[in-house]
Amino acid sequence: MKIFRSAAVVGFLLASFAPAAAQWQVQNHSLPIGRGVGVMGFGSLLPPTTGGIPLVSSGGLTDPSFGSVQNVGIQPGAANTYKGSVNGSATADITMPSCTGVSQALQYNNGTGPSCGNIQSVTGFDMPTNMGLSSSATGGALTVTLTTAAGVAPTTASPIIALFRSTAAFATGTPVQTIINATVSATIPSGATLGTANSVPFRIWIFLAYNNGTPELAFAVCSNSSSAAGTSNVFPCASWEYTLKTTTVLNTSANSSGVLYTPTANTLDAVRIIGFCDYTGGLVTAGTWASACNLVQLFGPGIKKPGDTVQVVSAQQSTSLSITPSSAINITKIAVYGTLTGASAALQVKRGATSIGNPVSLAVSAGATVPGAVIIYDGPETTSATSYSYTGAGGGSGGIMVEEIMGALEPANDNQPLEMTG
Repeated sequence: MKIFRSAAVVGFLLASFAPAAAQWQVQNHSLPIGRGVGVMGFGSLLPPTTGGIPLVSSGGLTDPSFGSVQNVGIQPGAANTYKGSVNGSATADITMPSCTGVSQALQYNNGTGPSCGNIQSVTGFDMPTNMGLSSSATGGALTVTLTTAAGVAPTTASPIIALFRSTAAFATGTPVQTIINATVSATIPSGATLGTANSVPFRIWIFLAYNNGTPELAFAVCSNSSSAAGTSNVFPCASWEYTLKTTTVLNTSANSSGVLYTPTANTLDAVRIIGFCDYTGGLVTAGTWASACNLVQLFGPGIKKPGDTVQVVSAQQSTSLSITPSSAINITKIAVYGTLTGASAALQVKRGATSIGNPVSLAVSAGATVPGAVIIYDGPETTSATSYSYTGAGGGSGGIMVEEIMGALEPANDNQPLEMTG
């Protein structure tokens, strides 16, 4: 009887233990999921077939599941950062810089992360970008300053990018680039005339010199005329951009036209024309810079360089014509030609009713016929329609041509005959 009772107890215990043990069993590689208070046993959650997917909480009322982590589940870092690794061994909050400057872009640096950098110019030998010019006069001196296109001083965030021909060798056809991120200015001191004369209109050409990679401003007056010497000159300033120019120090002795002046003397330097500064009425006293420029022009498309032809007007079988200069500072070149007859023949050029230049005469035999031609430079100092003509003793037929040239006649606009043939 006792044996039977013992067996019955053991059987009862086994029967009671088997369901409880089964409650803790889940499928291989799955997770047990609770079914709530008072509910015996567990559910199970199978992992996805693809590894690396995390278990994501769905809140207190819904079972978790395997899936993507939402933004709300990621601990945020500092403002303007992202999580990553710059060394391959540690995760960090990597700062994203703000690139707000002109010509800047975001670039990634190995080992340190992203940074702001200037975009290198890939457009060739163009004019400087983000550049402006301003002028001011103080104490009889003139100061010209580089600005950005917004009219303020350049900075690292808003630089000026300038290109120059290579100074390494003439055979090098690739330009060199400089970045100007600080104020650049130059002052023409009181007493420095640059070859100008009292009350005569003139133009100062503004250059940028490479100066071993630290650009500086440079100035030159690129044409002149002297009644005493009987000469008129338009200097080859435009050619300085490709010939490597040796400059002269800008000081109170800067009194010559056709010379490039810089704050520091440079030998065989690369230079660029970047604009010009006009004094349309000249200065009462040359070298006393009593006012800023009447016109500051940044160089660019359509702007003529020193010596360039601006316009040409000609009249065949005529003794007169009219031209309207585009600038009161530009000069005109008058060429007249004709057939002269008579015992004494002469050619005289006139602007309006005023004779200009010296008359050119020929002594020929009575009844002889000879050709004659005269070329004269003139400074009409006006933007109004201007008539030119010629007269010639002995009569005869001919023609006249007038050419406007980018430049100014300094230090005096006396009209000089350049050439005569006959």
